[in-house]
Amino acid sequence: MDLSHFGFNLFKKPAPERQTSFKSLGLATLLAVIAWCIAGIQIWLLAYGFGMDLPISNMALSIGAYTLAWVAGFLVVFVPAGTDVREGVLGLLFAGSLSSGGILAVVLGIRITMTFADLAFAGAGALLRTSNKR
Repeated sequence: MDLSHFGFNLFKKPAPERQTSFKSLGLATLLAVIAWCIAGIQIWLLAYGFGMDLPISNMALSIGAYTLAWVAGFLVVFVPAGTDVREGVLGLLFAGSLSSGGILAVVLGIRITMTFADLAFAGAGALLRTSNKR
């Protein structure tokens, strides 16, 4: 019995016909880590534009801060899309590296950028889906 079957048994639900392999789970995890690193680097470069120093340690801070903010936003389920939770975590973690205006600019810039990226990928997915139906 793998972990997914344990979860389905725990909630008394039927297990899916296809099992997830550890290889596909590992690949999905790797892609998530890469995405978080890219988003963290984006934050690092944006924060540099608003006054944060450029050392590599600040890049690690940015990647870690984004990852922690994403997880916090995901875990607070009563707030849609982690609104304000991610921003609050980022603000707390950047408090020693940026001015309050810089924090606000970075946090708003990230929210706007991520929203546009989500919309662009959703639109691309919808277009691909409709083109595959033809």
